[in-house]
Amino acid sequence: MKQFFALLAVFTLFSGMAFAGSTYTFNFPSATTWSSTAGGSDFFGNNGGLSYPMYTQGDYITETFVTGPTWVSSLSLDWSLINDFGGNPGNSYENYIYLNGLFVASFSVDDCGFCINQESIGGAVTFNPIYGYGTYNISVVLAQSAPSGGGYEQFADVTVAGGPATVELVGSPEPASMLLFASGLIGAAGMARRRLSR
Repeated sequence: MKQFFALLAVFTLFSGMAFAGSTYTFNFPSATTWSSTAGGSDFFGNNGGLSYPMYTQGDYITETFVTGPTWVSSLSLDWSLINDFGGNPGNSYENYIYLNGLFVASFSVDDCGFCINQESIGGAVTFNPIYGYGTYNISVVLAQSAPSGGGYEQFADVTVAGGPATVELVGSPEPASMLLFASGLIGAAGMARRRLSR
């Protein structure tokens, strides 16, 4: 019987540890990502896996995910977009990334002379914890308008390598996981105390 409780305490401890700092990976953009631009608005799934052409300040893509953590403090991404900006050599177009409405990162897309290249957008960023209590909205917003006739960008739901575009969130354990972890610690402490008392 004692061996059973010892095993249970160890299992509970490591189960709680497994949830701590958990990583959650989602397809983004996905078929259910919303694309809204001056040219139109719709889900990626209805537009062949691409956003509408984005060329006006405020054009955006966005999606909400339901996850486990109370808060998240980092994200990494593996995206791609079609670059068809042109006519303004030396210019670049900034994109802002927001998590639950808070700015967390940016990236720029260069004027490529209407090259229509598929380009990789990737990297990782850490930030002060953003609380969502299990619900997180990610948006990418074009920060400025391209001059008239200056082309556009389009996000794709498939990377340059051919895999799904993804975003990865790293967050805190949810309260239930913390309780599991704490109970494992208490059980392990109890086992140690019994051994010392012998």
